[in-house]
Amino acid sequence: MEPPRAKVIGVARHRLATDGDGVTTLVAFHGCPLHCRYCLNPQSLGDGGRFKEYTP
Repeated sequence: MEPPRAKVIGVARHRLATDGDGVTTLVAFHGCPLHCRYCLNPQSLGDGGRFKEYTP
């Protein structure tokens, strides 16, 4: 059986004071189904080939 794969647009490491106290990491996944009005990552909605596939 093939392992599950996730489409990842990008990984931002060492984000300081962006999402609260401490150091955080942001992983942007492709294919978000929510379509929020004020989306911080609209690249996740398109079908462009700007992602890489990763396995866990």
